[in-house]
Amino acid sequence: MKRKPDKKTSRQTDSDNKRRKKVLLVPFLRRREYDDVTGALYDMVIFQDTLTREWTLLSGGRKMTETAFECALREIREETYGTFQIDEACCSTLRFTTAHRPEQFRIRDKGRLILSDYDVYVFEMTPEEYAKRSARYKAAVLNLTSKQSRYGETVDVRLMSSSDIASAYMSNAEDSDNSVPLWDFIRHECLKRVDDHILHFHDMELQRQAC
Repeated sequence: MKRKPDKKTSRQTDSDNKRRKKVLLVPFLRRREYDDVTGALYDMVIFQDTLTREWTLLSGGRKMTETAFECALREIREETYGTFQIDEACCSTLRFTTAHRPEQFRIRDKGRLILSDYDVYVFEMTPEEYAKRSARYKAAVLNLTSKQSRYGETVDVRLMSSSDIASAYMSNAEDSDNSVPLWDFIRHECLKRVDDHILHFHDMELQRQAC
């Protein structure tokens, strides 16, 4: 007689929970002077998502055969059509783990806990470099075929100050002249960590200059 499979135990249910390894890229331009009014120290380079039209940072999941930096290289190449670059020697890094998931994914997760382990690559761009690469990027977007534009992940690039990001409306806010459809993950999970990280290195630089 065939034995019926046991019902799921709590241990098996726990095994349904997952951890995902992801990367996040944070290019930024340092402001020449600290803005005493807004508190802005830098401008973040953000991209507009093709499907959601939200402004977002470049990010993606690691393949099993990839290191974190190999994933970062692939993501920046794919999402900017080869127009932006990243140099590991010029990056500072941080890591964090979050259970944050977009609402449509939480529905699909069906109650499972999905944790994402992020390797974050923070790197500074000069105004000249940003102007050159953003121009190339926008030209590349214009030259996309209709099929490519459907599957391309981003369609525009802009600068946004850290203070503006902190005060921006979330993507589901009511439309207004000041509303910015911003990926809420940036505000809730990234901004404070990135702010602390950049300020730490900024303070270290000031200390070196004072010596």
